[in-house]
Amino acid sequence: LPLASCNGFKSLKPFISKLLMCYLDRFSKIQSHNKHYVYYSSWSGAFWHTAVCIMQASGLTFMFLCVSYFFQLTFEGIDGVGKSTQARLLAAYLQGQHHDVALTREPGGSRGADIIRELLLNGGPDRWSVETEICLFTAARRDHMERLIQPALAKGRIVICDRFADSTRVYQGLSRGNLRPLVDALHSRLIGREPDLTLLLDMDPQTALARALDRQATEHRFEHFGVDMQVRIRAGFLALAKEFDDRVQVVNGNQSDIRQATKAAIARKRAKDTDSPVETDTVWQSKKKTRAEPT
Repeated sequence: LPLASCNGFKSLKPFISKLLMCYLDRFSKIQSHNKHYVYYSSWSGAFWHTAVCIMQASGLTFMFLCVSYFFQLTFEGIDGVGKSTQARLLAAYLQGQHHDVALTREPGGSRGADIIRELLLNGGPDRWSVETEICLFTAARRDHMERLIQPALAKGRIVICDRFADSTRVYQGLSRGNLRPLVDALHSRLIGREPDLTLLLDMDPQTALARALDRQATEHRFEHFGVDMQVRIRAGFLALAKEFDDRVQVVNGNQSDIRQATKAAIARKRAKDTDSPVETDTVWQSKKKTRAEPT
């Protein structure tokens, strides 16, 4: 009632109504300020997006870090391209900027998923059929979602994941047969979530495979499929980037400054979703009032 008596109430009324709808319709698609439809998995995600709408509509000059729009970021690409390293660097930087970050990986990320990881990544190439792999990866992802990703998003944390469903779409769905419909059906029924932003690191398969095999690790089952497999997987990822061009940004993994390229990719995605110019320098803004400069 006090708000209704304010002169500016009429201009704010549509946005206040939208805020209420976010809470009342927790898992539905709602229309955002830039005519796009977005999907929220938590009240906190809906609240913060609506807060951005209200501030922008009110003419307030307030720059948000890209994660005001992106809550789950994933890194994808062929083996040896540097996904794990870049995920760690991004997580460390955001934590240094006072953001609450959950860094995780797939397969794995939870106790049950880590057990399945050992089954999937150890042994010879013929240990599992591709159909069995699809079931195992989906089971691991479901446990990962229940135990880590969904609780983190519900608390408003930023989730950075080294691989997610796109890897299953390519490794199991495309590279060894046409099983994509099965992958998508299980994903739709059991997972039901896509990342807000996917950074696809792209690199020559021969170079990436050599890097992967040089690592001091025992989980080389997929690398042992050989370079021909890596070539098919790379083609599959690039095709996926065209299919999901609204969320997938391709980053050249051969360049020296990957973090700068990652920063630019996030800025392009943010600009596209908000119909605003690409402002790379503001992407890494701290949550504090004064922004710390990137190192």
